[in-house]
Amino acid sequence: IVAQSLGLPAVFGIEGLMEQAQDGVRAVLDGEEGTLVLAPDDETWAHYERQALRARRLAKQAAAYMERPAVTLDGCRVDICLNLGDGVLPPELAQSDGVGLLRTEFLFMQKGHLPAEEEQFTAYRQVLEGAGGKPVTLRTLDIGGDKALPYLGQEKEENPYLGRRGIRYCLARPEVFRTQLRALLRAGAERGNIRIMLPMVTGVQELRAARTMLEQEKQALSARGVAFDGAISLGVMIETPAAAVIADLLAKEADFFSIGTNDLVQYILAADRGNADIAE
Repeated sequence: IVAQSLGLPAVFGIEGLMEQAQDGVRAVLDGEEGTLVLAPDDETWAHYERQALRARRLAKQAAAYMERPAVTLDGCRVDICLNLGDGVLPPELAQSDGVGLLRTEFLFMQKGHLPAEEEQFTAYRQVLEGAGGKPVTLRTLDIGGDKALPYLGQEKEENPYLGRRGIRYCLARPEVFRTQLRALLRAGAERGNIRIMLPMVTGVQELRAARTMLEQEKQALSARGVAFDGAISLGVMIETPAAAVIADLLAKEADFFSIGTNDLVQYILAADRGNADIAE
């Protein structure tokens, strides 16, 4: 995804490449088909030159649509939003319909300590201001699995991807979760276009517990006279088979869904998405 955004072809998991490749031999790297052709003949080279020219032409044509709304042929409007891995707002945000996912753990991973409420509030508010009133969906802290924070003193787990991660960690550490909820509520006070999304949900009880904490923090802020977004939305990321199976039950209590295709496919197939040996 990163390479594609930079306009660079990229292919992963080519076994035996270094034994076959030699310096000075021309090659064709096709990021769309996921192939690498070493020492192509003239006919193959000409074919890929035409493909590259076509790709550049299509990219130029696509750029013309950046300022136009995304509408299907039968008149259905589709929102095109961005995913952000940190608090840096890309220039493409101006042509998008908002932020579909902001991974808030970036703030926790950049610090050598647990970020305080004010630190989180400032970071979230900056993103909301940069979005200029467009909707921003912030996912609550999703650590565990491949994202560990040493300063939190997390216990070593034999299988962290199936362990205490996402909403499970947050509910087990309510002091951490409540601090984040307060910061999110306060950040949405001025803009009011913020949505909170819970990761790794597997049961309705987790959504209910999170909503209870959210309502309690609203009451606490109100008692202190602190401004907050009282109409903030609380949604669920459907990224476990359990959540997909009980989607009808979750829909009765969640304000919105977001489908997390990476983990959902990984857990359905019991296949590590980063393991090239089982890519098929």
